[in-house]
Amino acid sequence: KMVHEVGFATKSIVTNVDRLHRAVYILSSKITRLLWWQLAHDVIVIVVPLIPMAIEVIATVGTMVIGLVAFYSPKPTIAERALAGLARRAPLFSVVIILSTILAGFYVHAAIVTSKFCENVDANVIGYAKNSWHGYGSRDPKDNEQTTEDLRGAARFYVSGLDSNPIEYVVTTIQSNVLTVSELRNASIAFEGLAGQFCPAVAKVNADLVAAEMIGTAEKLRQKLLPRVIYPYYDEVVHHIYCTVYPSEMFTLIGSTLLMAMLMFPVLAITLYVDLRRMVAFKRGHFGSLNDEEEDDDDESYEEDDSYSYRPAAKSSQTYTHKTPTTVVVKPKDPSGRPGRPPKAHAPRTFLA
Repeated sequence: KMVHEVGFATKSIVTNVDRLHRAVYILSSKITRLLWWQLAHDVIVIVVPLIPMAIEVIATVGTMVIGLVAFYSPKPTIAERALAGLARRAPLFSVVIILSTILAGFYVHAAIVTSKFCENVDANVIGYAKNSWHGYGSRDPKDNEQTTEDLRGAARFYVSGLDSNPIEYVVTTIQSNVLTVSELRNASIAFEGLAGQFCPAVAKVNADLVAAEMIGTAEKLRQKLLPRVIYPYYDEVVHHIYCTVYPSEMFTLIGSTLLMAMLMFPVLAITLYVDLRRMVAFKRGHFGSLNDEEEDDDDESYEEDDSYSYRPAAKSSQTYTHKTPTTVVVKPKDPSGRPGRPPKAHAPRTFLA
């Protein structure tokens, strides 16, 4: 009878350890898959919106730099080239606006789906576990069916607090079987010495230490499976992040994307186009005339050296002496007061007029 009980307890330990292994393995794979989905969701929600926003920021900074350079440069060619480049790349503005609008529509759809799922999130999570979590890892259909029931029961227990925890039950059963084997071993300790004479390896095994380690490991695992340990993770990931933070962030992304794509970006492009046209007209008239005036001033400064030339009169013959006064040759001046140059009309002094 004692041998039969030891055999039954040992077989139960092996069976429950295998059952626990399948459940934990599949559960860990499901959690890993959820973490990958969460990472993909973060990439879609956080990284993808940065692409059009980065394009808009780069274009904004570029247009500001072009506008400042064209404004402060006295050469009208820079403003003309900037205006021509803006006209050539105008279709890119439309592409960015369309892409941002599509992303905003995607975020609206994702926010609606997430909000609908979170209306009754606990029931939806249990339904998801029931429909998509299926046991595998064993060739025996009964084992797969048992694993499926363990996973679904664990989901019901941790999410809603209903029923018992099948995984915790498996751990408790293993712990109980180990205690049974240990007690039976203590009752049959006299046979251990006899068995050691025929098999020296039996005498080398410290059965008490092995049993204590197995019981301690099972107890640690059972403590980690308690609801107060598992539920905070579920509450943080599902209730707080997925059902509170994500919808709020999605609506923020929708507003910021539409604001930049539909309002700020077109206004920036139109403003830059109008200002560049005014700069071109202003610089052609104003800075061009100033450059001409500078050239005229250089010519005048050179001509002023010859404007008053003192030339001595020709001397008379050597037969007599007389004094001839010097003559001053002055070039005629135009009505504006400058010698030899017609008056010029000055251009307006501001390109905003």
